Amino acid sequence: MTRIAGAPIKSETRLEVMKLRLRIEKAAIQAVEDSFPGGIEPVKQRRIRDRLAFITVAYAKEAPLDELLGLVRMTRHVYSRTSDVLHGRSNMVNLPGAMLLEWEELVSRVEALQSLKVHPEL
Repeated sequence: MTRIAGAPIKSETRLEVMKLRLRIEKAAIQAVEDSFPGGIEPVKQRRIRDRLAFITVAYAKEAPLDELLGLVRMTRHVYSRTSDVLHGRSNMVNLPGAMLLEWEELVSRVEALQSLKVHPEL
């Protein structure tokens, strides 16, 4: 977590949480794209929580199913908690640093999985 000069800790935490949320959204969109190579996207669902399920489809060759299901479940949980923090619905607006690091590690695991995906069209 990088400190932003002059920003109060509360604002700094929210900025870091917002960055994580954007990374989760990007990962969910990438999972759908990786599930349907060739530009075909027969998915009408736009909710990020639902799109995260495509992690199990897109990366089935890169990791065991139980690991993928766990990643989806935990990423959905973190996504929900980021919403709570950003909208002030949490008593933990100033998240403990350890929790923020755990969330960052989880998102990094999903991104690492995506980087393993072989893209034959490239």
